Amino acid sequence: MKKLSVLLAIALLLGLAACGVAPEAPNAPEATDPPETQAVATTESTATAPESPGDDSDQLYFDVFRPAFELAGAFSMGTMAGDAEQSVRRNGVYYYRVTDPRFTSFAAMEATLCEIFSEELTRRLMVNSPFKYPLYIEHGGEIYAVGGRGFPMAAPMSFGVEEQSGSKITYRVRIAYMDGREKDFLYIRELVGGKWIFTEFPMEWMTIAGAANLPR
Repeated sequence: MKKLSVLLAIALLLGLAACGVAPEAPNAPEATDPPETQAVATTESTATAPESPGDDSDQLYFDVFRPAFELAGAFSMGTMAGDAEQSVRRNGVYYYRVTDPRFTSFAAMEATLCEIFSEELTRRLMVNSPFKYPLYIEHGGEIYAVGGRGFPMAAPMSFGVEEQSGSKITYRVRIAYMDGREKDFLYIRELVGGKWIFTEFPMEWMTIAGAANLPR
């Protein structure tokens, strides 16, 4: 597998994480400068068998993994586009109104995730949080998100096709951790109901500094 450069890989993952520190724990003092939030890329699905880019790691990232990582990252390392001027505080945690037009409700959020992930993975993502409080809440008929969440601890370095058939593709993704370790993960994408969606999507490497020791 052709490797992405270290700087490029880190830059890609930084796009998933909001700048600044992790959000306040319950009973923290009120924030004066709400963190900026990041947008999530538009997602697409296709009912025809995707052409394999062979050993082109960069092309695999941009064609297959970028939308999936950004959506999954919004439930682990990153966040969604939001309005820092509109916030609510719940149990000591600040949430900011999501401005992404695809996420006007939890139902709309679920529908967007289902364009890329299986129903089972979608359900798991929507309840995922690296903290002891939820990442998203509904308030006044709109979705609000926790702000900046910290610094990612790992980044994807290379992508390759492990196996491919007319209805299933297995990808091998190499992840580099900030402590120097590297580990391979297998991701599976299948043709289900006329759409290519991920049915296996390992997320254990999608963590942020400091979150591992916080109670869920």
